[in-house]
Amino acid sequence: MKRTLPWIICLLCACSDDSVQPQPEIQPPVSHHKKEAAVVHPAEIPPEPAAPLPPPPPPPAVKSAEPVVDENCLSLSPAVSMPSIVEKPPLIMLGFLKTCTLASGEQGFIRGSAWTAMGFPCTRGRGRIDRKGGTENNPSLISFHLPTSCPMEPATQEEAERLLRHKFKVPADSKLIAFYPLSIDYWEFPQSGERDTGFMPSLFTQAGLNIWQKFTVKPDPIRVLLFGRENAWEKAKYLYQVEADIVHESRSTFRLQIIRSKVLNDEERKSVRDRCEDLKPKRDCAEIFD
Repeated sequence: MKRTLPWIICLLCACSDDSVQPQPEIQPPVSHHKKEAAVVHPAEIPPEPAAPLPPPPPPPAVKSAEPVVDENCLSLSPAVSMPSIVEKPPLIMLGFLKTCTLASGEQGFIRGSAWTAMGFPCTRGRGRIDRKGGTENNPSLISFHLPTSCPMEPATQEEAERLLRHKFKVPADSKLIAFYPLSIDYWEFPQSGERDTGFMPSLFTQAGLNIWQKFTVKPDPIRVLLFGRENAWEKAKYLYQVEADIVHESRSTFRLQIIRSKVLNDEERKSVRDRCEDLKPKRDCAEIFD
């Protein structure tokens, strides 16, 4: 019995060594691809705060520009604005053809520039009177013609130039290039109320016919308001109002005597246009006042 015990023990040990096998260690799978680094885009990187800019340097001192004096830009002495109205004889100096700006900012004229002037029709008489209807001594319509061809005062362009040159001290090298009459487009008789477009003021109301009787008998002048522009190749923007008397010259002619004249401002122009627009039938007042 003692001899078999070691053998049994040995057998047990051998069985124990064969049945218990060591387990292999589990390794993680090996990747054959190289691991890529994470890519960071520039837009994802927050910008660093910008350093504050230094204050701008102060601007250099600006020297005041001295006015440029043009020796060829002149003004009348004393200076007058154009158009300039002369009462006796009735003339309007319209202005110079070549203008410039003086160092003072006012308008001047180029040395040697030509200039223009305007007169008023029938101021030298021989205005024609027409009668229609009724009888010779008691007509129903009396018209006073004021065309641009009616004689003006002064009689010649040379005389107008002499008078205006003396009045405004115009230099000798500046010549009057044109002297033309006012072109009348609209008229009114303030005493009797007649008004209309055109260049022939006419009396036709009872109040007007009464005025006509006084004109032929006493004779009393007839007050009239005339509105018109320069009779030039290119019309200027000015609209003139002329207050005048129709003076008896003969049974069939009259003379226009100027009382005063002026350039209408925008408000005055609108007021006269409104009176024109009230006429029946309608007249083309826009052609006159625009």
